[in-house]
Amino acid sequence: MGYDPYKTLEINPGASWEEIDKAYKKMARKYHPDRFQSPGEQELANKLMSMINASYTFLKQKHKP
Repeated sequence: MGYDPYKTLEINPGASWEEIDKAYKKMARKYHPDRFQSPGEQELANKLMSMINASYTFLKQKHKP
């Protein structure tokens, strides 16, 4: 299965720009590495944030408001 930025941000492919932006902010608050204490959790959060940021950047370019 390939990379799906919509699944990463937990939104539908038909999402509006506002929904994309809202989902990104929600995911960033939830998975930001600074929220985690242990090195293992921080490492996982870093990987998740990289995916979240890449998804947002891709969708931002695709759905420029």
